[in-house]
Amino acid sequence: MWILGGYQSDFARNLTKERRDFADLTAEVVAGTLNEARVDAAGIAATGVIHVANAFGEMFAAQGHLGAMPATMCDGLWDTPASRHEAACASGSVATLAAMADLRSGAYDCALVVGLELEKTVPGDTAAQYLGAAAWTGHEGAEARYLWPSMFAEVADEYDRRYGLDDTHLRPSPHSTTPTPAAIPTPRLGAGRFPTRSPTTTRPTRSPKDGCGAWTAAK
Repeated sequence: MWILGGYQSDFARNLTKERRDFADLTAEVVAGTLNEARVDAAGIAATGVIHVANAFGEMFAAQGHLGAMPATMCDGLWDTPASRHEAACASGSVATLAAMADLRSGAYDCALVVGLELEKTVPGDTAAQYLGAAAWTGHEGAEARYLWPSMFAEVADEYDRRYGLDDTHLRPSPHSTTPTPAAIPTPRLGAGRFPTRSPTTTRPTRSPKDGCGAWTAAK
């Protein structure tokens, strides 16, 4: 099994302000991925399958059925089997696992895997509420304004209670990991870099992002 090529959009952009939507994002990433993989749409349609990863399309953009979007924006992909996968932050991984299973089964010779998210369509507080849907609604984090920082803090507190947690080992993490995203043309945080801060300074929470990545694989 080989990864033939991949493409990632610029996550620093705000597609809503550009008056663009899931259709525009899909068209960009599908074209970019096929170009990088040096495969045309007919090659995917002939013996391939499409897997689309998306967690919150219905909430942020009132758009479901995103498995159909690649063929909607690229006529050459018509009649290609396609599905959408939702598994919160693991949506992309689950779509990848599904594609790998298809290739290993022998049912398909190639797979186009696309991850799509639009999360800048609403104010930050509303976005935080939407993202909270990935928790057990009504049972977890009901009192938290920002659910996921609260949930991760609870996990850290419980780990500390059981085993002890020395944050000395955590403080250098943002700086030690900076070279990796900085080397990526369109990283998760756009063109920005982590500033130099004292070990006791807490970085602010960043806003959700718009963007997508995709890859093409073949056996």
